[in-house]
Amino acid sequence: MAANLADLTNMLEPVRSGDRNAPADWLKTFFPGTCFLIRRRLGKPDVEAEARSVLDAALLEVQEDASVTAEQIPGLIRRLICKRYPGNSSEYADSPRPARVKDAERILNRMSPVERDALRRCYVLGEAPELILSGLKLTGEQLKRIRSRARAEFSASNPTQANVA
Repeated sequence: MAANLADLTNMLEPVRSGDRNAPADWLKTFFPGTCFLIRRRLGKPDVEAEARSVLDAALLEVQEDASVTAEQIPGLIRRLICKRYPGNSSEYADSPRPARVKDAERILNRMSPVERDALRRCYVLGEAPELILSGLKLTGEQLKRIRSRARAEFSASNPTQANVA
């Protein structure tokens, strides 16, 4: 989801007004990132149909819901991916979890629920910082400290992966 906020903002009006070229621009912008996320989630290389389905649903939601802002689009797409392709926990039940996952769980369990929620909303859902601040009643400095602490903890737990967050 490499498009910048200005590009996304400029894309909203044609999408909502029914411009014939809007769906093609939408696909061109979001298709590579959506395929990447779905590939990671499903563990299979051929996900074009799934990505198209997710992007069609996201496009429809943006057309129907005028309250969706440009900065919410990446989070909307991520949420649709997670909803449509939930992780299959039984698939991993017998296999050992990777060390990085264990480290992440250990670090997150030491944090407060508010800190965990802030990190989830930031890195998993892709919410804009302003939404996180208002939703969790945090200041910008508090969110900055939470993110900084998480980066430091993850870096310390895995020195070969210094730039984790």
